[in-house]
This record gives sequence, structure tokens and C-alpha cells, in this order.
Amino acid sequence: MKIAVTPNTLDDLKRLTAFTLSHRAVVTIAMGAKGMASRIYLPLVGALFTFASLETVTAPGQLSIDEVMRFYQSF
Repeated sequence: MKIAVTPNTLDDLKRLTAFTLSHRAVVTIAMGAKGMASRIYLPLVGALFTFASLETVTAPGQLSIDEVMRFYQSF
């Protein structure tokens, strides 16, 4: 199951995070500027994977694969 939302508030992100934590076999993504961080942290709390662009961004708030890799390599 994939769920993609556009959050308006921090509470929207909290609800999506809680949903991710309580479900298995789910892909959750928040779009737009307010959802950008979710593309990094939701896989860390249980989302199966995230989407990143190889060349052209295809959704609001989507990160490039290079940006995602740089973040995860910084751990």
C-alpha cells in the first residue's frame, strides 16, 4: 500500500508518522515543502522505501537520489 499526502501542518506529519509506525508493508510519503523531510525519515520509522528522482523531479518536495544518498551517508 502506498499513501502520499500533502501536509498542511506539523500535526499532519505526526499523523502520517503514527500511521507508518503502526502499519507494516506500507509506503508513506508527504509531498511539498512541508513534507520534504518525510522522504528521509519515514523509511527510518517503518516505510518500506521512499521515492527519489534520478534526473527530473516528478513530485513536489521530491529529493534527488544524490540528496538522499548524501543524507544517509552522513550517519
